[in-house]
Amino acid sequence: MKQVWIVLIAAYLLGCDSPPPSEDNGHPSSSSTESNSSLTQASDGETEEKDVEHSNMDADDYAIETDDSLELMASLKLKNTYTEVPYFFLRNDVPYFVVFNGNWAQAPENRFKTHGKWGIADSTGKPLLPLDYDKVYTPDATLIGCIEIEKNGKVGLFDYVNGEVLEPQFEYMVPLSKTEKPNAVGCANGIWQSIEYDTKFELANYEGTPPELSGLSFSLDEIGQWAYTNALVKRSASYEPIWTATEVLVLPSYVNRLNLLPEFIDDYAGNERNGGTGDGGLKLSSPRKSNGLLAFIGDVYKEHLDARGYIEDFSALTVVNESTNTVNSIYVNNLNKEYYCREEVIRWINDTLLEVQVTENPSMRYEFESTFNYYAIHPNGQIQQLNSHRHYDFTKFIEMDDSHFRGCFGKRITEEEKNAYASEWGDAYFNLWRSEHLSIQDLDVMRNEIFAEYGYRFKTPQWQEYFEQFDWYKPRFDNVDDQLTELDKKNIETILARKMELEKDEKSFTKKEPSGYAAPG
Repeated sequence: MKQVWIVLIAAYLLGCDSPPPSEDNGHPSSSSTESNSSLTQASDGETEEKDVEHSNMDADDYAIETDDSLELMASLKLKNTYTEVPYFFLRNDVPYFVVFNGNWAQAPENRFKTHGKWGIADSTGKPLLPLDYDKVYTPDATLIGCIEIEKNGKVGLFDYVNGEVLEPQFEYMVPLSKTEKPNAVGCANGIWQSIEYDTKFELANYEGTPPELSGLSFSLDEIGQWAYTNALVKRSASYEPIWTATEVLVLPSYVNRLNLLPEFIDDYAGNERNGGTGDGGLKLSSPRKSNGLLAFIGDVYKEHLDARGYIEDFSALTVVNESTNTVNSIYVNNLNKEYYCREEVIRWINDTLLEVQVTENPSMRYEFESTFNYYAIHPNGQIQQLNSHRHYDFTKFIEMDDSHFRGCFGKRITEEEKNAYASEWGDAYFNLWRSEHLSIQDLDVMRNEIFAEYGYRFKTPQWQEYFEQFDWYKPRFDNVDDQLTELDKKNIETILARKMELEKDEKSFTKKEPSGYAAPG
């Protein structure tokens, strides 16, 4: 499984900043201050209040100080009661077991897509949360002392200490504060409600401003040791001691809403026992709103998550169609900060076209090369990556500027070049030429491929042979001027003007110099 784990968060999602419909949707009116119709008790009789403050012990401390044999015996007993007992979590030395009845899916990506129901039980097998839910989220991710639960596409909360349930009714919930009221807000059918929690849930019409898109952020460190622990690794009754178990994450509803990440992450290493010494998270930026579409960029990062200690960034474009209540997302880059080229630029050309500068490794012309990708947003909110036969395809999609000639360009240093510069370089390690600007030869390719795409038959053998290496090249015309678009013509002029500048002093533009690079790991 690709280790992306990114904990994305985004989520101002789907029209919850617009006024609700006028018809009654079963939610409190603006004059309502509280609704208890969805509050139920998960277990019979009175429930004992327990301190839900997190202790200073981490998951390692719990696992080591808890009697492994007793926990495994409890797991085996639960195993005879439920189809699966895949996870547990510990709070103040009290184990809580996540249980499942139904058709179990071994593949994590199908874990919540199979026929069956989830619940929570104590070590005796007694259900604390009835097995009546389609999904049980990571504890404490939305509210301390609570777990998000899902049924029929709606989410609610379970207070696992006091046994109280806020029945699922929201499309998603967003945490606000762990200490101040309200603690969270929930959104359903365009209506925001505040969620206040002490030992009981209290709902009220939310009078504040809905969460700002640019104000939401999330870090893996906020979950950290409070993730589920995978105690029973295989259904075949092959159990591992608790102290060797791994952590898993079920992304909160406001993160999962974007559909960018696996909702279930089973390779989470949140503590040092499992080699996890870093952090990860997401920041939102560059919102654009036009014609009922809300678009924004989510920058997801992970840092020091293995022995190499590198940083990796993932950026994603997300578009919310507020009229159809749908979300579309696509990854637009994956930049490892230890790459030779570290340039990364994301910018809006207009409300419906995004430009992303990325590093291609290797490219057709370089070992490392700054290139550009383009993503168009259609009126219905669908996202399309634009492609062409051109290597420098920005000439087809936008009007060029100075940035399209600059970047990071690396070519391998040959043995002949190493020998030629041996006296100058000495013992220094160089294996790549690095440039900051495209060369005259690059600009010739950039200009000629525009003509080639239209089927131009080149007069010089050099260019005819160059383009014949591509299957898409079909030479048919001696002149294609009548086929060029106005954008093509403008960009050809821009390329020729820059070439004239380079011909005066190419070195001052490219700033070519030797460089040493070795990939991490």
